[in-house]
Amino acid sequence: MTEIKADETRFREALEARGDGSDIGTYKEKTLHKTLKYYFCQDGSLHEKQLFGKICDAYDGETVYEIQTGSFSHLKDKLAAFLPHYKVNVVYPLIVRRYVVWVDPQTGETTSRRLSGKRGTFTDLLPQLYAVREFLDDPSLTLTVAYVECDDVRLLNGYGADRKIRASKYDKVPAALTTITEFRGISDLKQMCPEIPDGEYRAKQIYKILKIREGANAWRTLKVLEYIGVIKETGRDGKAALYSKMK
Repeated sequence: MTEIKADETRFREALEARGDGSDIGTYKEKTLHKTLKYYFCQDGSLHEKQLFGKICDAYDGETVYEIQTGSFSHLKDKLAAFLPHYKVNVVYPLIVRRYVVWVDPQTGETTSRRLSGKRGTFTDLLPQLYAVREFLDDPSLTLTVAYVECDDVRLLNGYGADRKIRASKYDKVPAALTTITEFRGISDLKQMCPEIPDGEYRAKQIYKILKIREGANAWRTLKVLEYIGVIKETGRDGKAALYSKMK
C-alpha cells in the first residue's frame, strides 16, 4: 500500500482542462470523472481509447486508466480484456468532505451552499469490489483511492415551496484532491479494512459494527470481507450464518 500526497498544481490544471462547468441544464461528462481522468492522464489525446473492443478512459502506452465514480459492475469485462496485456489502474474517488450546493437551473445562480454531514469512508469501496473480486490479486492491477472534497450540485427543479423535494442531483464538482492511496493485491486491502472484534456474529450484527445499512451493498460488503480473508463463516445460529474474524 502506497500513500501519496496529491499534486495541487496538477489537480488545478486538471480542473481547468475539464472545462468551466457553465453548462447547467445540458448533458456533459460528469465533472468529478473528467477531472480525475485529466489528473491521472494529462494528455487529452490519450483519453477514450479502444483496446480489445473495449473503450478505456485513458491509455498512456503503458497503463490503462479506468475512473470509477459509481458501480464496478460493468468493469468486470474490461478487466478480463485488459489485464492479460496491460497494467490497469482503477481509480475510485472517495468524498471525505462535501458541500451541498443548490443551483437555479434557469439562471445558473447558486442559491445556497452548506457543509454536509455525510463523509465517505473506506468501507464505501468494499461493496463495489464484489463485482471484480477475482481480479483483486492480479499483479497487473492497481486500485487507487483518491480522497476528494467536492461540491454536490443539485438543481432547484423539484416540488414544494423551496423546489427541493425530488430535485435533481446534477453533478459533483471536486474542490480539492488531498491524498491518493494505491493498493496492490488483497494484502494491501486488508490493511485498510475495518476491525471486527473477537466473537461470532450474524450478518446483521456485522452491519451494525461497520455502521452500514442492511441491503444489497451490505451483503456485498460482507462477501468481500469473507473473500479477502477478513472474516470467515464459523457456524450457524438456526438458519443464520455466523462469522468470526480471521486470525
